[in-house]
Amino acid sequence: FLLAPYAVNVYFAVTIKTRIYHNAFAAAWFNAYSKWFTSLVIFTGACHSALCLVSSNLFGHKMLSSGLTRHELLQNSKLARLRIIGNICMENVPQIIIQFVYVLNVRGEMETAADLVAVVFAFIASLLSILTGLASFCMERQSRSLINVAKYYVSLTIDQHASSEDRTITKQEKRSIVLNKGRRSSLAHQMAQIFGVPPNNIAVGGATVSKYGVVLFVVQYMNEERGLNATHLPALYSRFAQQMNRVFRTHFNLGRQFVVTFHEEMPDLILGLARVNAGAVQLTYNDRDLDGDMTKQMHAAVAISNKH
Repeated sequence: FLLAPYAVNVYFAVTIKTRIYHNAFAAAWFNAYSKWFTSLVIFTGACHSALCLVSSNLFGHKMLSSGLTRHELLQNSKLARLRIIGNICMENVPQIIIQFVYVLNVRGEMETAADLVAVVFAFIASLLSILTGLASFCMERQSRSLINVAKYYVSLTIDQHASSEDRTITKQEKRSIVLNKGRRSSLAHQMAQIFGVPPNNIAVGGATVSKYGVVLFVVQYMNEERGLNATHLPALYSRFAQQMNRVFRTHFNLGRQFVVTFHEEMPDLILGLARVNAGAVQLTYNDRDLDGDMTKQMHAAVAISNKH
């Protein structure tokens, strides 16, 4: 139960990219920091624990911000199996078998009862570890079948429609984005307040900064009891355009020329995030406050992909 689980966990680390391809930000992170992640697994011998560490966003450091959300770590079947196979099947189960065989063979040769008690406690600890892991895995698997989860992208970019030239972000704006993109829990909680859902229902993953702004990966639990699913998200973002723009601008400390855009798929960073592409909903909200007289205008530009 030492060499076999160690080899299996190292194998999981080497092939981790095949398990997170659905998350473009995480895939890019592992391309850049694959040696760092593999080194952690080699030193710890636990792939899932190392994966949780590099996805913790601890101190906002980029080496600890892989872009994987808690939902993906716990409920993605390919990632959840890392813990079951690497830890429980390859470590705890062999330990119990060896401890049981050891007690049967040497129980008559033990000098004191303390020796037997130590082995029994070790056996109980391994058994409880297996039961806890299996129970957690079964609960998460059941949740996957009962909860509708939507995965999408949200960008905050310069509204090129309001400008005659193709403007890009300034150094100060980029610095503000970089300083605040790690505050993912705070942004997720504010988004949850707008939608009127529990804070844990929305998780913000990785963020990519481009010359037009920033793109974020979002995982959201949809309440099917209220008749909501992923197809309602574009309409929801259009409905709460005012609040969304205000929250994102305040969070990143940016001006009113930045607008929020909902994307069903990862937007093209080369062509420019501000341009509304297929399957995207751009929320433009222009407001002006002069001596208490506020003029508000909101419009949603919806681009429907050819497949719909």
